[in-house]
Amino acid sequence: MKIELSVESCADIPAGQMRAMNIHCVPMPYIINGSPVLKIFDDIEEYYDFYELLDKGETPTSAQINRAEYEEYFNSLVQNTEGDILHFALSSGLSGSCETARVVAEEINKTLEGRKVVIFDSLGATQVIAVIVEKAVEKRAAGATLDEIVKICEEARDRTQAWITVDDLKHLRRGGRVSGPAAMIGNLLDIKPIIIFNPTGHLIVAAKVRGQNKAFAHISAMFGTLGKDVGKLIIVHTGRASRAAAESLGQRIKEDHGAEYEIRNVGPVIGLHLGPNAIAALYVGEKRVDA
Repeated sequence: MKIELSVESCADIPAGQMRAMNIHCVPMPYIINGSPVLKIFDDIEEYYDFYELLDKGETPTSAQINRAEYEEYFNSLVQNTEGDILHFALSSGLSGSCETARVVAEEINKTLEGRKVVIFDSLGATQVIAVIVEKAVEKRAAGATLDEIVKICEEARDRTQAWITVDDLKHLRRGGRVSGPAAMIGNLLDIKPIIIFNPTGHLIVAAKVRGQNKAFAHISAMFGTLGKDVGKLIIVHTGRASRAAAESLGQRIKEDHGAEYEIRNVGPVIGLHLGPNAIAALYVGEKRVDA
């Protein structure tokens, strides 16, 4: 049976790439000056332009996809496609949207015969989701069944690790991830928290170091603890100014561990919480670790 793959725009897969991979996408809104923005980025300059808005003082906020929007989206997919629909949602540890999608899918499934809508909790965001979806595309092309694809994606998800460091703690403060005093003191002391997705999909601070060089050294050292079974290394960044630093982290891990890497972007839904000049290393290790 044909299998349709679906994501939310916070997976940060460029629109053209999604078309090439035959992936459907529902925009996850972010709010600027009180107005929701529903846009799926395609060109790298669109990513860069967003972070320039943050540099200029704009303070966008994130929003969930609501029930009515999921209903409209999934019903449209059901009406215009054949076969099962596998939808990859933003981590339930970050947003209630995953549970909303599940509720809507359960209601729609009651009306279907011989097909279903399945919600996959990514337990991650941005390029973590993208890596899992790419695995699903690969297995679908190989003729895997829905159950086989879900199992492979669960295994990839539970082994996917992201180590994130931010440049300015004020964006995490706005999102409630750190307190106001902690953000102020951290910025004064050049404290770089190392943030990870834990096994339940929540963002936690795994370490605190001073300065970007020590942050990169810590990330590279953690890369070396995950065993030999490490897949593609992806370096992600937020904004034009952080491209050089992203290359620097990639080169450091390559020199330390012989890993090839590629550089990708983080879009607005997650990026507005990280701020400009955030850098992360993403890879599939032996397991997702707690710290």
